[in-house]
Amino acid sequence: MLNVRNSGLEFMIMGDFNYDLKILAGMNLDFLNFMSSHDLYPVVTVPTRITEHFATLIDNIFVSSRQVATTCAEVMISPISDHRPVLARLGLHIKKTSS
Repeated sequence: MLNVRNSGLEFMIMGDFNYDLKILAGMNLDFLNFMSSHDLYPVVTVPTRITEHFATLIDNIFVSSRQVATTCAEVMISPISDHRPVLARLGLHIKKTSS
């Protein structure tokens, strides 16, 4: 298994994880701790799935801490689904190599 922290590679993982990062307890907290133990941190901080009765933060983008210089995440309002589209703008550290 690849260890993100020691690989020297840059990572971005995104998806509907079904762990509500608004509620940092139990399995939600375990999931966040697991991701951060591999140097992956969430960039979305507001609810991404909204219904009449609930608002959850289950759709997220995780990035490796070495990768991101600046981050701006947005959750769009869309009538297509109860899951709102998530966008992120990342300022990356890019190493220039001579060819």
